Amino acid sequence: MSVSIPAPDREGVKRRFVEAPLEAVDVGWCVGRLRDGRPYRAEHTRFCGANYLTVYFLAVDFPEINDAAFATWLADEGLVRWGGAGPYAVAGRDVDQSGQPIWWVRTGEDWTAFESLLEMQPYPEDAEPVAAPDPAT
Repeated sequence: MSVSIPAPDREGVKRRFVEAPLEAVDVGWCVGRLRDGRPYRAEHTRFCGANYLTVYFLAVDFPEINDAAFATWLADEGLVRWGGAGPYAVAGRDVDQSGQPIWWVRTGEDWTAFESLLEMQPYPEDAEPVAAPDPAT
């Protein structure tokens, strides 16, 4: 794998730090490299009391695999450890803020038991929070 593949661009993505009904709250993030040298960005969110982990990386030269294979891949890459319920993940393709094709892979506590093996950084305290929507509007 060429190290010239850039990291996924998540700049400009609006973050939500205020809990609101049916809205995910952004908790933390980290960056790293996959075994093939490809950079990734992982984000921790919380939705309706459950924690979720989403990993983003460029789709360049990455094979098409199904959700079950991505669940195994998360553990093989050393990103998660699965609990008793076994591996479960969903994945999809998208385009990042720079127009590059990316994969996103997500697992969550309401689907399965997992432990993130990543050292997440909290979002900066001075980050501009997105206010909860006003239910009256």
